[in-house]
This record gives sequence, C-alpha cells and structure tokens, in this order.
Amino acid sequence: MISEIELTLCTLNYYTSDYIIYQDKIVRLLDNTPFRRVILDTSERSEIGKLKDLPNTEVYRKVFPKHLAFSQAHGYGMNLLMEKIKTKYAILIDPDFLILMKDWAKKIIKLLKDKYDIIGTPYNPLHKRRRIQNVPNAIFFAFKVEKLKSISPDWRPLNVVLRRILYKIFYYFPKLNIFDFEMGYKVLKKIKRKGFRILTFEFIQPWDERSVFKFKVPYDGDVNNINPALVLYPEEYHLNGVLFGTHQRRTKFPFNKHPYSKKWKEAIDKYLAGQFKIDVGKLC
Repeated sequence: MISEIELTLCTLNYYTSDYIIYQDKIVRLLDNTPFRRVILDTSERSEIGKLKDLPNTEVYRKVFPKHLAFSQAHGYGMNLLMEKIKTKYAILIDPDFLILMKDWAKKIIKLLKDKYDIIGTPYNPLHKRRRIQNVPNAIFFAFKVEKLKSISPDWRPLNVVLRRILYKIFYYFPKLNIFDFEMGYKVLKKIKRKGFRILTFEFIQPWDERSVFKFKVPYDGDVNNINPALVLYPEEYHLNGVLFGTHQRRTKFPFNKHPYSKKWKEAIDKYLAGQFKIDVGKLC
C-alpha cells in the first residue's frame, strides 16, 4: 500500500553511521518535505543504536558473508532496500553523498511527476568505457518506484571470481580501458534499453571554472588521462547550472577524522554557512 508520504530515502550502512547522521541533518534543514528513510545496517558490529532515532526512519539489519567482496554485498543490499519501499518515489543515496540544494526534495519530486522516470548522478566521464555513461547510478538515484520495479532491477555486479580477476588486471595495467561490471550495471543497461526518461546531473571536475569546491586532485599529469578508479578526489554535481551535491568517495575513511574526510566536510560546512547561514558546528 502506498503511504501518504511520497518519498523514501534508501541507504546502505557499513560502519558509516556518522556520515548518515550528518547527511540526514543537512537534507532536512534544506527541505521540509516529509520523507521516509530506510537504512540497511550491514556492519558486523551493529550500528542500529546510532541510527534508530533518526526521524521517520526504519533500520533493518543484514550481515553478509565475507566472500561477498567487490560490491557484491552492496548490490545484494540495494535489492533488499528496494523491497522496503512503500512510496511512489524513492532515492537510493550513498552515506557520503551530501545534497546541498535548497528545496531539493520538492524539485526532485516535481521533475519526476512532470517529466522523468529517473534522475541522478552519472559516473565520472573520465571512466570512459569502464562505466556506463550518461545514466544515473546508485550514488544518488531518484526514481518512480512502480516504473523501475517493472524491469525487476538487480543491483548485483559481476560475480566475485570474475571481478577479482578484473581488479588484478586493472592493478597491473592501470591504463587499460575496459568495462568493469560495477554494481548496478545490469540495471543501467536495462534503463537504456527500455528507453526510460532520464535526467543526469552535470558532473563538474575540480579544474572546471564552474566548480564550487575545486577539490585538490592528487595527479601531476594531464587530467584528461586520470583513471578515477585509481585517483581519489571528491565529486561535484550540478542541476540546471546550480550545485546539487557532492560525493566524498571512500567511506572506509572515518568521518571527519581522516584528513581526506575532514577536508571534504570543511568545504561543505563553509559552503552551507556562506550560502544558507547554516552553522554545522552546532549540528555535529
């Protein structure tokens, strides 16, 4: 049965509760639209206690076997989260994706109602043939629930053995540009084949003059030769020419403790204070 609330945010947690709590406070400050939140905690040491008191949030628990490496557990988790959605619209969102647009939920829901089936983040175009381009991925993936479920989405990546071989190939031959069968590739292929109406955010590189954050890129050569799978820097996305959000990448770094995560959060806090007069120091 469809609930009166129109939107559900779905997130997979693996020792990322601090990221999720920070994210949850900010998204609610930037938009007062009510939404459900569904979290699947896959941490071996339960983090349900830290997440259960978030507003209108249901937290479920599922610990996957260790052999489900290379995004396998992530894909299984996405499939389980899909089963928990009871609203007309939903968003799959990574713990380290920060929405930074005022009235973001109202705008996303209106776009889904009026024109699109799916809206979200594209892969870094520098992945080239490694990833499916110009189709939203599960970093931020907003969708009409009934429409997406009509294609029986399966978010699991290529099986563990084959991906393990692929990762070894990428490690020894970093310039090789072949498809890597990342988590969700089957869903993205179906979306393209079925002709879904999609809207992808604009991926803004740090060296682009339009970049708000201009994050540091640890690379000395020609930036056009960067392999994003090997060179780590936060991602920035715009919607209609305006900053929509940023993705830290690598939640294995403790939130706001590891230098990489701390710099990312400092940039966000500065932006929120300057743009919206939000003092994040009082929140976290």
